[in-house]
Order: sequence, then structure tokens, then C-alpha cells
Amino acid sequence: MGKTQRTKGKRVELEIVHIFKRFDFDAQRIPLSGATQFKKGDVLVRNDKHEFTFEVKARKNVTRRLLSVIEAIEAGNVVTMIGKNGEYLADSLENFAYQLQVYDEFPHGDYYLKVLPCPSEIERWYNFDGLIIKLNHHQPIIVIKQ
Repeated sequence: MGKTQRTKGKRVELEIVHIFKRFDFDAQRIPLSGATQFKKGDVLVRNDKHEFTFEVKARKNVTRRLLSVIEAIEAGNVVTMIGKNGEYLADSLENFAYQLQVYDEFPHGDYYLKVLPCPSEIERWYNFDGLIIKLNHHQPIIVIKQ
């Protein structure tokens, strides 16, 4: 991985940390997460009742299928995706953090559910407690396995 990619990855991971901190979570970037035995994953997030380790992917370009998931979320939907390895739930990162902060659960309340096929890269990238994807010019989304 080149220096430019590392710099972009660090910048996006810190952006994710700041989003969680706005919702009163203790969040921190895990430096050198892939190169150490300490803690795997990119971002560690916790509060009194929850602890998550997330993998963060920042992309300039994605497949049409993943872009359709992102666009469905931006239209106000919570997306359920059916894949080879199971079912996944996706929403905006801010809505996820807000619901955990206010209601202590995700998803909570009324929401518009859209069912889509799971993009292959989500199943390939999915590790730990969840996956956060940041596409250029879009808000980050979160994917949680059901």
C-alpha cells in the first residue's frame, strides 16, 4: 500500500471516529491495525452498552450494485441485502450512531426497508462487527451482518 493510500485511509478513519464522537461514543482509530497483533480492524467504538470493531473501506469507484445500495440509503431507506454468506443490514453511519445513542438498538422504529442483492465486495470486505464504506462525495454507510 502506497503512502497516498495510507494517508487517505487514515483521513477517512478519523472522519468515522469524529462522527461517532459527535454521538457521545468513545471512538478511536486503531493505528497499524493490519500490521500488529494488538487489535484488528480500523476503528474501535464503545459506550456503556456496546463495543464494536469496524473495518473501514474508502473508495473512489465502486460497482453499480454497491452504488445502488448507497443511493437507496441516501433516499432514506434501510437496506437489507441477501448474499451467499447471509443477510446484511445497511444504513447511513449517522443514523446508526443516532439510533444506538438514543434508543440503544439498531434499527429502531419505523423505517423504509429496501431489499437488494448483496454486492460481492461487501461479502469480501466484511470482517469484525461491521463494515463502514465511504465513497467519494457520499456520506459513509454502515453494514451489519444479521
